[in-house]
Amino acid sequence: MEILIICQAQSEGNLLNVYEGRADYALTPQGHQQAKQLASYLSETFSLDGMYCSPLLRARQTAEYIEEMCQVGMLVDEDLVEFDYGQLTGMEKSEANKKFPPIYNQPPEQSAYGQETPAAFFTRVQNTLPRIFSSNDERATIAIITHEKVINQLYRTMLEIPNGQRADFVTGETGIHRWSIGRGKFQIVYANLMPHMQNA
Repeated sequence: MEILIICQAQSEGNLLNVYEGRADYALTPQGHQQAKQLASYLSETFSLDGMYCSPLLRARQTAEYIEEMCQVGMLVDEDLVEFDYGQLTGMEKSEANKKFPPIYNQPPEQSAYGQETPAAFFTRVQNTLPRIFSSNDERATIAIITHEKVINQLYRTMLEIPNGQRADFVTGETGIHRWSIGRGKFQIVYANLMPHMQNA
């Protein structure tokens, strides 16, 4: 199975430099252009058999261009929603960090300021992959449209990185992460590829 994990296009929250989380920001005009170019690239490069998408507007708007250009149905998956920042949601990051100072070395089952716990986030995201694998043919090519922290957690799940261990995987707006999974093997074909953005 080929899995294309794709980050949403630029949203209004990206420009505001806020903790987006579950806040339902729309794409910017530039984000709509990014999504169009992404969809055009995917339609020329892949034959998609399925697409899963976060329920948040910025991800759905990105996926709608792919749905139209690639002629593939979109399934909204609640487990692909972005991390819940609790009271920090929608706040400018420097302001939020002053009002709600980060608390380090908490157990993964605990959180502060109403945020989703790391353990709950890990379990939620981890559950998406077996469900997608079992629902599709092993030769299928599947797109997943989601968000930066979810993409990081998907990598952590597949690479079996422990919850407390620091590991960050860079992803840009509409960055494509291509995985090949099957016959007991997991391969990262490429990460954060954005050939559709070269002339943007």
